[in-house]
Amino acid sequence: MNGDVVNVPPPMQQLPDGIGLDHEQVAQLLAEKSKTIVSPDDPVLMLVTLLNAFLAEENKLLERHKEALTHVLAARTDKFVGSVESVATELGRTLSASTLAGMQTTFAEHKMALAEHKAHVQWLSAIAAGSALVNVLVFVALFLLKR
Repeated sequence: MNGDVVNVPPPMQQLPDGIGLDHEQVAQLLAEKSKTIVSPDDPVLMLVTLLNAFLAEENKLLERHKEALTHVLAARTDKFVGSVESVATELGRTLSASTLAGMQTTFAEHKMALAEHKAHVQWLSAIAAGSALVNVLVFVALFLLKR
């Protein structure tokens, strides 16, 4: 060369990778797996930056989907909980009404049975009193006849 300074581009600056492998990790991986040594300014390392940018954008998209899914599931869950509460409340009212109606029916039947029993006891008492009176009259009549 004739003393001219050769214009050598400066080494490529490493951009912040964010997600995924950084340039050093990729260089080590290539050295281990492919037995290929790459310099820090090797253009193949641009793929690292591109792929990490892709992963960052994909992560943003996944976060948006996660938020949307969380919102949808929360709305569905609220509706489900509301319907379960409604059914439970209605079931409680129905059971309470059924229980109350059943108790009222049972008490009414018991009241009728007691009234019937009272009437029977009164008739039996009248028959027993009448029978006792007849027995007394028979004994008095026998006593008077024997005299």
